[in-house]
Amino acid sequence: MCIISIDFLGTIEHSDNNSTFVTMQTDSHQVLSKIMQQLVSAGPPKLVYTAHTQMHAPRDAQQFPLPRIMMPLSGSHRFTCSDRLDKQSVAVTEHQAVFTAPMAWTKSQHQANTSFFALVCHHGFTRYLTFSTNNKGVAIPNSKYWIHTKLETSNALRSSLLAMHNTAKRTDCKANNLCLRHQLFSCLLLAHDDLLKDKEHDSDQAHSQWRHACAWIDENCHQDINRDELATFLTVHPNHIARIFRHNNDRFPQRLEQARMARASTLLSQSLSSISDIAISSGFQSPSYFIRRFKLIHGITPKKMASNS
Repeated sequence: MCIISIDFLGTIEHSDNNSTFVTMQTDSHQVLSKIMQQLVSAGPPKLVYTAHTQMHAPRDAQQFPLPRIMMPLSGSHRFTCSDRLDKQSVAVTEHQAVFTAPMAWTKSQHQANTSFFALVCHHGFTRYLTFSTNNKGVAIPNSKYWIHTKLETSNALRSSLLAMHNTAKRTDCKANNLCLRHQLFSCLLLAHDDLLKDKEHDSDQAHSQWRHACAWIDENCHQDINRDELATFLTVHPNHIARIFRHNNDRFPQRLEQARMARASTLLSQSLSSISDIAISSGFQSPSYFIRRFKLIHGITPKKMASNS
Protein backbone atom coordinates (compact mmCIF):
# COMPACT_ATOMS: atom_id res chain seq x y z
CA MET A 1 0.00 0.00 0.00
CA CYS A 2 1.18 3.50 -0.69
CA ILE A 3 -0.05 6.40 1.41
CA ILE A 4 0.67 9.71 -0.28
CA SER A 5 0.28 13.07 1.41
CA ILE A 6 0.02 15.91 -1.09
CA ASP A 7 0.17 19.58 -0.19
CA PHE A 8 -1.88 21.70 -2.58
CA LEU A 9 -0.88 25.29 -3.21
CA GLY A 10 -3.70 27.81 -3.07
CA THR A 11 -7.05 28.10 -1.31
CA ILE A 12 -9.83 25.53 -1.66
CA GLU A 13 -13.41 26.60 -1.09
CA HIS A 14 -15.84 24.13 0.44
CA SER A 15 -19.41 23.88 1.70
CA ASP A 16 -19.86 24.73 5.37
CA ASN A 17 -21.61 22.83 8.17
CA ASN A 18 -24.89 24.65 7.57
CA SER A 19 -25.35 23.37 4.03
CA THR A 20 -28.87 22.32 3.09
CA PHE A 21 -29.24 18.64 2.25
CA VAL A 22 -29.21 18.12 -1.51
CA THR A 23 -31.26 15.40 -3.18
CA MET A 24 -31.20 16.66 -6.78
CA GLN A 25 -28.34 15.37 -8.91
CA THR A 26 -27.88 18.78 -10.56
CA ASP A 27 -27.36 20.51 -7.18
CA SER A 28 -24.82 17.92 -6.09
CA HIS A 29 -23.10 18.35 -9.44
CA GLN A 30 -22.88 22.08 -8.80
CA VAL A 31 -21.33 21.70 -5.34
CA LEU A 32 -18.88 18.98 -6.36
CA SER A 33 -17.96 20.70 -9.63
CA LYS A 34 -17.05 23.81 -7.66
CA ILE A 35 -14.84 21.79 -5.30
CA MET A 36 -13.12 20.04 -8.23
CA GLN A 37 -12.59 23.39 -9.97
CA GLN A 38 -10.90 24.78 -6.86
CA LEU A 39 -8.69 21.70 -6.61
CA VAL A 40 -7.45 21.85 -10.20
CA SER A 41 -7.09 25.64 -10.06
CA ALA A 42 -4.61 25.24 -7.21
CA GLY A 43 -2.02 23.95 -9.69
CA PRO A 44 0.38 21.01 -9.45
CA PRO A 45 0.58 19.76 -5.86
CA LYS A 46 3.62 19.77 -3.64
CA LEU A 47 4.33 16.22 -2.44
CA VAL A 48 5.17 15.14 1.13
CA TYR A 49 4.46 11.46 1.72
CA THR A 50 5.34 8.14 3.29
CA ALA A 51 4.69 4.73 1.70
CA HIS A 52 4.29 1.05 2.55
CA THR A 53 3.23 -2.01 0.57
CA GLN A 54 0.34 -3.87 2.23
CA MET A 55 -0.45 -7.57 1.89
CA HIS A 56 -2.65 -8.48 4.88
CA ALA A 57 -5.05 -6.09 6.60
CA PRO A 58 -5.66 -6.29 10.37
CA ARG A 59 -9.10 -7.20 11.66
CA ASP A 60 -10.08 -3.63 12.58
CA ALA A 61 -9.05 -2.11 9.25
CA GLN A 62 -11.35 -1.02 6.45
CA GLN A 63 -10.19 -2.68 3.24
CA PHE A 64 -10.92 -0.76 0.04
CA PRO A 65 -11.34 -2.87 -3.13
CA LEU A 66 -11.21 0.23 -5.33
CA PRO A 67 -8.68 3.05 -5.85
CA ARG A 68 -9.63 6.30 -4.16
CA ILE A 69 -8.29 9.78 -3.42
CA MET A 70 -9.32 11.35 -0.11
CA MET A 71 -8.61 14.84 1.16
CA PRO A 72 -9.72 17.20 3.95
CA LEU A 73 -11.00 20.51 2.61
CA SER A 74 -10.80 22.08 6.06
CA GLY A 75 -9.48 20.92 9.41
CA SER A 76 -7.45 17.72 9.67
CA HIS A 77 -7.85 13.97 9.23
CA ARG A 78 -5.81 11.01 10.43
CA PHE A 79 -5.17 7.69 8.70
CA THR A 80 -3.54 4.59 10.14
CA CYS A 81 -1.78 2.42 7.58
CA SER A 82 0.47 -0.63 7.79
CA ASP A 83 2.65 -3.10 6.01
CA ARG A 84 3.21 -6.67 7.25
CA LEU A 85 5.42 -5.60 10.13
CA ASP A 86 4.28 -2.33 11.60
CA LYS A 87 1.69 0.42 11.67
CA GLN A 88 2.08 4.10 11.15
CA SER A 89 -0.16 7.10 11.59
CA VAL A 90 -0.43 9.72 8.86
CA ALA A 91 -1.87 13.15 9.63
CA VAL A 92 -3.48 14.90 6.65
CA THR A 93 -4.48 18.55 6.87
CA GLU A 94 -6.11 21.11 4.59
CA HIS A 95 -5.14 20.91 0.91
CA GLN A 96 -3.50 17.51 1.35
CA ALA A 97 -4.61 14.13 -0.01
CA VAL A 98 -4.32 10.39 0.55
CA PHE A 99 -4.28 7.89 -2.31
CA THR A 100 -5.43 4.39 -1.40
CA ALA A 101 -4.44 1.72 -3.89
CA PRO A 102 -6.86 -1.11 -4.83
CA MET A 103 -7.26 -3.65 -2.01
CA ALA A 104 -5.11 -1.53 0.27
CA TRP A 105 -6.46 -0.46 3.62
CA THR A 106 -6.59 2.52 5.92
CA LYS A 107 -8.20 3.01 9.28
CA SER A 108 -9.46 6.56 9.22
CA GLN A 109 -10.58 8.87 11.99
CA HIS A 110 -12.62 11.97 11.23
CA GLN A 111 -11.62 14.96 13.32
CA ALA A 112 -14.12 17.49 14.71
CA ASN A 113 -15.40 20.34 12.53
CA THR A 114 -13.81 19.29 9.26
CA SER A 115 -14.92 19.08 5.64
CA PHE A 116 -13.87 16.11 3.54
CA PHE A 117 -13.76 15.13 -0.14
CA ALA A 118 -13.32 11.68 -1.71
CA LEU A 119 -13.04 10.41 -5.27
CA VAL A 120 -13.71 6.66 -5.73
CA CYS A 121 -13.37 4.84 -9.05
CA HIS A 122 -15.84 1.96 -9.14
CA HIS A 123 -16.19 -0.57 -11.94
CA GLY A 124 -17.90 1.41 -14.68
CA PHE A 125 -18.50 4.73 -12.93
CA THR A 126 -17.00 7.25 -10.52
CA ARG A 127 -18.22 8.36 -7.11
CA TYR A 128 -17.65 11.93 -5.89
CA LEU A 129 -18.40 12.64 -2.23
CA THR A 130 -18.08 15.50 0.22
CA PHE A 131 -19.32 15.97 3.79
CA SER A 132 -18.62 17.84 7.02
CA THR A 133 -18.30 16.69 10.63
CA ASN A 134 -19.68 18.19 13.84
CA ASN A 135 -17.77 18.99 17.04
CA LYS A 136 -17.77 15.27 17.92
CA GLY A 137 -16.21 14.19 14.62
CA VAL A 138 -19.46 12.64 13.34
CA ALA A 139 -20.54 13.24 9.73
CA ILE A 140 -23.41 15.73 9.50
CA PRO A 141 -26.21 14.22 7.35
CA ASN A 142 -27.35 17.55 5.87
CA SER A 143 -23.81 18.37 4.71
CA LYS A 144 -23.42 15.33 2.51
CA TYR A 145 -23.23 15.70 -1.27
CA TRP A 146 -22.49 12.81 -3.59
CA ILE A 147 -22.60 11.79 -7.25
CA HIS A 148 -22.52 8.37 -8.89
CA THR A 149 -21.81 9.27 -12.49
CA LYS A 150 -24.06 7.97 -15.23
CA LEU A 151 -21.13 7.85 -17.64
CA GLU A 152 -18.44 5.22 -17.22
CA THR A 153 -15.11 6.25 -15.78
CA SER A 154 -13.04 7.45 -18.73
CA ASN A 155 -10.19 5.30 -20.01
CA ALA A 156 -7.88 8.25 -19.48
CA LEU A 157 -8.71 8.43 -15.75
CA ARG A 158 -8.41 4.66 -15.38
CA SER A 159 -4.98 4.71 -17.06
CA SER A 160 -3.84 7.62 -14.92
CA LEU A 161 -4.86 5.86 -11.71
CA LEU A 162 -3.13 2.66 -12.83
CA ALA A 163 0.05 4.58 -13.61
CA MET A 164 -0.09 6.23 -10.20
CA HIS A 165 -0.63 2.87 -8.53
CA ASN A 166 2.31 1.30 -10.37
CA THR A 167 4.60 4.21 -9.49
CA ALA A 168 3.56 4.07 -5.84
CA LYS A 169 4.39 0.33 -5.66
CA ARG A 170 8.05 0.94 -6.48
CA THR A 171 10.50 0.38 -3.68
CA ASP A 172 11.95 3.87 -3.58
CA CYS A 173 8.83 6.02 -3.60
CA LYS A 174 10.72 9.18 -2.64
CA ALA A 175 12.65 9.03 -5.89
CA ASN A 176 9.34 9.13 -7.75
CA ASN A 177 7.58 11.89 -5.84
CA LEU A 178 7.74 14.33 -8.76
CA CYS A 179 6.15 11.73 -11.02
CA LEU A 180 3.48 10.94 -8.41
CA ARG A 181 2.83 14.64 -7.97
CA HIS A 182 1.97 15.09 -11.63
CA GLN A 183 0.10 11.77 -11.84
CA LEU A 184 -2.21 12.77 -9.00
CA PHE A 185 -2.81 16.17 -10.53
CA SER A 186 -3.58 14.45 -13.84
CA CYS A 187 -6.14 12.26 -12.03
CA LEU A 188 -7.84 15.33 -10.58
CA LEU A 189 -7.94 17.08 -13.95
CA LEU A 190 -9.41 14.02 -15.66
CA ALA A 191 -11.93 13.47 -12.84
CA HIS A 192 -13.03 17.09 -13.19
CA ASP A 193 -13.50 16.64 -16.95
CA ASP A 194 -15.49 13.43 -16.37
CA LEU A 195 -17.74 15.23 -13.89
CA LEU A 196 -18.45 18.06 -16.32
CA LYS A 197 -19.27 15.60 -19.11
CA ASP A 198 -21.54 13.60 -16.82
CA LYS A 199 -23.52 16.73 -15.94
CA GLU A 200 -24.64 16.98 -19.56
CA HIS A 201 -26.49 13.66 -19.29
CA ASP A 202 -29.87 13.25 -17.62
CA SER A 203 -30.24 10.55 -14.97
CA ASP A 204 -33.52 8.70 -14.32
CA GLN A 205 -34.41 7.28 -10.91
CA ALA A 206 -33.93 3.60 -11.82
CA HIS A 207 -30.47 4.33 -13.21
CA SER A 208 -29.52 6.29 -10.10
CA GLN A 209 -30.71 3.45 -7.86
CA TRP A 210 -28.73 0.98 -9.96
CA ARG A 211 -25.56 3.06 -9.50
CA HIS A 212 -26.15 3.07 -5.74
CA ALA A 213 -26.70 -0.68 -5.82
CA CYS A 214 -23.50 -1.32 -7.79
CA ALA A 215 -21.48 0.83 -5.39
CA TRP A 216 -22.91 -1.04 -2.40
CA ILE A 217 -22.16 -4.40 -4.02
CA ASP A 218 -18.57 -3.37 -4.82
CA GLU A 219 -17.98 -2.39 -1.19
CA ASN A 220 -19.69 -5.42 0.39
CA CYS A 221 -19.23 -8.28 -2.11
CA HIS A 222 -16.77 -10.08 0.19
CA GLN A 223 -19.62 -10.63 2.66
CA ASP A 224 -22.64 -12.96 2.44
CA ILE A 225 -25.03 -10.33 1.05
CA ASN A 226 -28.44 -10.76 -0.59
CA ARG A 227 -31.27 -8.86 -2.28
CA ASP A 228 -33.06 -8.12 0.99
CA GLU A 229 -30.02 -6.34 2.43
CA LEU A 230 -29.61 -4.37 -0.78
CA ALA A 231 -33.29 -3.44 -0.69
CA THR A 232 -32.86 -2.18 2.89
CA PHE A 233 -29.90 -0.07 1.78
CA LEU A 234 -31.88 1.41 -1.13
CA THR A 235 -35.07 1.71 0.99
CA VAL A 236 -37.13 -0.16 -1.61
CA HIS A 237 -39.15 -3.40 -1.54
CA PRO A 238 -37.02 -6.51 -2.25
CA ASN A 239 -39.20 -7.32 -5.28
CA HIS A 240 -38.14 -3.99 -6.80
CA ILE A 241 -34.45 -5.00 -6.95
CA ALA A 242 -34.91 -7.18 -10.04
CA ARG A 243 -36.70 -4.34 -11.87
CA ILE A 244 -33.90 -1.89 -11.05
CA PHE A 245 -31.27 -4.20 -12.54
CA ARG A 246 -33.43 -5.25 -15.49
CA HIS A 247 -33.99 -1.59 -16.37
CA ASN A 248 -30.20 -1.30 -16.82
CA ASN A 249 -29.74 -4.62 -18.68
CA ASP A 250 -28.19 -6.18 -15.61
CA ARG A 251 -28.97 -8.84 -12.99
CA PHE A 252 -28.15 -8.89 -9.28
CA PRO A 253 -26.43 -12.35 -9.29
CA GLN A 254 -24.27 -11.42 -12.27
CA ARG A 255 -23.29 -8.07 -10.78
CA LEU A 256 -22.39 -9.71 -7.46
CA GLU A 257 -20.25 -12.38 -9.13
CA GLN A 258 -18.56 -9.73 -11.29
CA ALA A 259 -17.63 -7.72 -8.20
CA ARG A 260 -16.32 -10.81 -6.41
CA MET A 261 -14.27 -11.90 -9.42
CA ALA A 262 -12.79 -8.40 -9.74
CA ARG A 263 -11.86 -8.45 -6.06
CA ALA A 264 -10.32 -11.93 -6.39
CA SER A 265 -8.32 -10.91 -9.47
CA THR A 266 -6.86 -7.95 -7.59
CA LEU A 267 -5.95 -10.12 -4.61
CA LEU A 268 -4.34 -12.72 -6.87
CA SER A 269 -2.06 -10.06 -8.37
CA GLN A 270 -1.12 -8.46 -5.04
CA SER A 271 -1.42 -11.03 -2.25
CA LEU A 272 0.59 -14.07 -1.20
CA SER A 273 -2.47 -15.69 0.37
CA SER A 274 -3.60 -19.14 -0.71
CA ILE A 275 -6.25 -19.60 -3.41
CA SER A 276 -8.71 -20.82 -0.76
CA ASP A 277 -8.14 -17.76 1.42
CA ILE A 278 -8.56 -15.44 -1.56
CA ALA A 279 -11.80 -17.20 -2.53
CA ILE A 280 -13.24 -16.76 0.96
CA SER A 281 -11.97 -13.16 1.20
CA SER A 282 -13.74 -12.39 -2.07
CA GLY A 283 -17.12 -13.70 -0.92
CA PHE A 284 -17.06 -17.24 -2.39
CA GLN A 285 -18.10 -19.81 0.19
CA SER A 286 -16.65 -22.73 -1.80
CA PRO A 287 -13.04 -22.48 -3.09
CA SER A 288 -13.67 -25.28 -5.59
CA TYR A 289 -16.68 -23.43 -7.04
CA PHE A 290 -14.57 -20.26 -7.24
CA ILE A 291 -11.82 -22.08 -9.17
CA ARG A 292 -14.33 -23.56 -11.67
CA ARG A 293 -16.07 -20.21 -12.26
CA PHE A 294 -12.78 -18.32 -12.49
CA LYS A 295 -11.42 -20.68 -15.15
CA LEU A 296 -14.71 -20.52 -17.09
CA ILE A 297 -14.70 -16.71 -17.10
CA HIS A 298 -10.97 -15.97 -17.51
CA GLY A 299 -9.80 -19.05 -19.39
CA ILE A 300 -7.05 -19.82 -16.85
CA THR A 301 -6.98 -21.06 -13.27
CA PRO A 302 -6.53 -18.66 -10.32
CA LYS A 303 -3.19 -20.32 -9.57
CA LYS A 304 -1.99 -19.61 -13.10
CA MET A 305 -3.03 -15.96 -12.90
CA ALA A 306 -1.27 -15.57 -9.56
CA SER A 307 1.95 -17.08 -10.95
CA ASN A 308 1.77 -14.78 -14.00
CA SER A 309 1.53 -11.77 -11.67
